[in-house]
Amino acid sequence: MYYPLYQPVELVRSADGMEAWSGYAAVFFDRSNPDTEAPIPGTRMRERIENRRVFDELLRSGNRVDLLWSHNNELDLASTANGTLSLSVDDKGLRFYAPFDPNDFTHLLVRSKLNKPGCVAGCSFGFLPEKFSMRKEGPYHVRTIDKIKSMSEISICNTRHGIAYKATSVELRHELDLWEQTQERIKRLRAK
Repeated sequence: MYYPLYQPVELVRSADGMEAWSGYAAVFFDRSNPDTEAPIPGTRMRERIENRRVFDELLRSGNRVDLLWSHNNELDLASTANGTLSLSVDDKGLRFYAPFDPNDFTHLLVRSKLNKPGCVAGCSFGFLPEKFSMRKEGPYHVRTIDKIKSMSEISICNTRHGIAYKATSVELRHELDLWEQTQERIKRLRAK
């Protein structure tokens, strides 16, 4: 089964230079922040990512991951396959970075949606879990993702998809330094 998990969105821009998509496609559970846990619609379930190393193997594998608009493969923004999408993990979660292309229709489409209040719900990532655990906490069943088998895409999503994890973001901003720092982190992680 394919599990999309959704994140909220914010827009930050720099007054000068190159713009880029940057943000978090997934966040780690933090007991003090309920937005780091996803309610599963229509159930009494919550989903969490507690293991800070859950993405390490995926990042080391070098498998293709695409940045899409609303899970639509025809509306791609970037890809790890051609080096336009960079993924890394920090204390908050799975971070992504992709240069904004002002000559690309999909980039312009998504940028126009970000400028309209209520058009963008947040970010999401599609994955297949390899291992998860279940436990009861109060009135809820909690599913904790322990290991991810595969992840094919992350998406900036329109409002039709709704929101699950509310604690992450996407930004369109100028930050060439962040791109270089992220590339270095990926090289170090793959070298391990």
